[in-house]
Amino acid sequence: MLAGHLVNHLLQLLLPVVVYGVGRKAGGPWVGFGAGALVAANPVLVAASRRFGVDPAVTFGVPALVAVCLWGARSPRRSVLAGGVATIVGATHFTTLGFPLAGLLGMGLFARRGKRALVLVGYGVGLGLAWALLFSVFP
Repeated sequence: MLAGHLVNHLLQLLLPVVVYGVGRKAGGPWVGFGAGALVAANPVLVAASRRFGVDPAVTFGVPALVAVCLWGARSPRRSVLAGGVATIVGATHFTTLGFPLAGLLGMGLFARRGKRALVLVGYGVGLGLAWALLFSVFP
């Protein structure tokens, strides 16, 4: 229980950094700073990180998936890692099972035209390998 509590605190600590990165990519450094500051000062998120539950992991998973899709859509090699992260995000809670599909859509939108098919295949390979590894541990 103590380890899960620590993970919740660490995810709350990393959440503004990830939101800053997504905001910076989407609208510039001031947009990223504003979004990160709003997330860091949100009392609901801070209160959720002080309890033991899955809420901080789900809250962290959404911007993390967006960030990894922005990063992974640049090359097919990176997209394999993005598929693995999408699997972890999707396995966090039953409400996040559809997030890897949203990541697939994001990869298709963010990829360059000439590499779109390779990026999508790489994402699917990463998704499949991570699901296989996950289900080898938890059948």
